[in-house]
Amino acid sequence: MKYSPSIFKKLMFKMAKEAGKIQMKYFRTDDIGIKIKQVYDSGVVDVVTKVDKLSEEKIIAIIKKSKMQCKIISEESEEINIGDSEYTWVIDPIDGTHTYAIGSSNFCIALALLMSEMPIMGLLYFPARNELYFAEKGKGAFLNDRKLNVPQETELSKSRIAFRDCPLEYDRKRAKEIYSRLADSVNEILAETGNFVMKDLALGEINGFVNIMHKFPVWDFIPGLIIAKEAGAVITDFNGNEITKETETFVAGNKIIHKKLLNIIK
Repeated sequence: MKYSPSIFKKLMFKMAKEAGKIQMKYFRTDDIGIKIKQVYDSGVVDVVTKVDKLSEEKIIAIIKKSKMQCKIISEESEEINIGDSEYTWVIDPIDGTHTYAIGSSNFCIALALLMSEMPIMGLLYFPARNELYFAEKGKGAFLNDRKLNVPQETELSKSRIAFRDCPLEYDRKRAKEIYSRLADSVNEILAETGNFVMKDLALGEINGFVNIMHKFPVWDFIPGLIIAKEAGAVITDFNGNEITKETETFVAGNKIIHKKLLNIIK
């Protein structure tokens, strides 16, 4: 299938809106069918609901109906291959299942389209808030109809920086060193992560992000990544290289803040 931005955008919006309808049908009801998916060694519990499954099934059905040849990577299913193609859909049917389950509006459908392993479109749709974040490579990032731009603050001492650490999968001594350097340099450190922190960076609510969590699931950051990049963020791995779906540790911020954060990490 030949790359057509308008067709892919229309398809992505349809996937988000249809999944959103399902989620709002069950939102704040006793019929979400919550189950424990995994309990980590740290004691953190990961849950899934029947609404995750229903939303994912709807999204995948829309892709299949479109006859698009592609790969599908989704949180709740095995990888799906539909023909031989350079395109990959990345899906998190409900990013924020915990918050959805307790009736908070802070959840979204997270979608991304990759071409040759690189993100070219990203979408975060918060159906309970009617907020839709969308970005297409080279076209900017938007919240509904409002264009987004990362904050232009240049001083770390005035910056709010999000920090993500995973104690089970990273050198603890190194993690503490990085955190300590950040604490000495920035105005505030926030415990945010994934698509939500990328969205907050695009909105200008934070100034940067340092992620040292290894094995970060692709659906937890790729959709938000292109939104932040199209809003003007620079996002690289710790060596300053462009990140892909295989990247584990990375740094984000405007051009100046990103450079200063890299210097702290090195």
